[in-house]
Amino acid sequence: MNRIWSKLLATVFFACAATVAMASVKINMPGVANWDGYISTAEHTESQSYNPPGDWGLAGRMVRQVFGEHSFAQWSYGNRIFAWQAQVGSSYTGLPDDGQITAGSWDYQLAHLNKDAAPSGGWGNPEYTKPTNPMGLLPLADNTIYVYRPHTGIPDPATANYTATFAVAEQGYYTGVNMLMHGNAANNRLIRIYAVYDDGEDLRWTGNVPTPDQTLDPTTYPSHADLAVAYTTNRGWSNVGSPAYNSLGNFTARLFHFQDGLALNPARKLTGLRFHFVPQTYAAADFAVYAITLIPEPATAGLFFGGLALMALRRRIREKV
Repeated sequence: MNRIWSKLLATVFFACAATVAMASVKINMPGVANWDGYISTAEHTESQSYNPPGDWGLAGRMVRQVFGEHSFAQWSYGNRIFAWQAQVGSSYTGLPDDGQITAGSWDYQLAHLNKDAAPSGGWGNPEYTKPTNPMGLLPLADNTIYVYRPHTGIPDPATANYTATFAVAEQGYYTGVNMLMHGNAANNRLIRIYAVYDDGEDLRWTGNVPTPDQTLDPTTYPSHADLAVAYTTNRGWSNVGSPAYNSLGNFTARLFHFQDGLALNPARKLTGLRFHFVPQTYAAADFAVYAITLIPEPATAGLFFGGLALMALRRRIREKV
């Protein structure tokens, strides 16, 4: 019986360790995000409730003009943005409503719930007093990471550097990381990605990522060889009219990720990631992250889950005896 028990224990242990090694930790994006990168149906409706050029002196009724954020400057001059499946309809492909995206062996979770709903009463309703300024009427919901450098003589502005610090429960020992992202392809628009450990930083990648409407071009941009298309949509938010407002239109948009992920040091405790543009003057650039997934260091996690399985198996064996 002891010999059988030992073999069973060994089998369960290695099976659990292998399972844990392939498991992933999906970072809670609202906890690390600094930008509202999605347009909710409420935001679209409310942005058109009045005539901003006449009422507020704004240039148009696009969500980004009325509420701020809700755009990525280098993607079609800030005029395009991803839409959700429920917004584009069944005949098209938008971002999945549950926020779950699988690309190769990587699973990702978008911040699909962190979007604005219609305000109580609705400030666009006739019975509601028109505000003197729309800013703040619908809160900005952090759901993406956004790093950008404007076209300026300042080589390293504060907006070109951002550290995403994970929640305490998400910090730990990992072997790899990957992310859903886009940027803008140009050799003078290089983004650096650092692993932030509890004892210092480690540069993991320097390169550029295409905008959603660009394709990978490793011949021109060598760093593109590290990347792959993770998800593609064919309908999203764009701008139409004069003055402009957001409307759904047909166009191809892509999210990218690393083909093999980025390796991490499993002997060091990971506390976050830092994104920093290589300093450069008069070269506007931006970079957005929609989801982050980590691969746990297998030994520690495997011992933990394997130990639980072993105890359960031993209890069952004793019951049979």
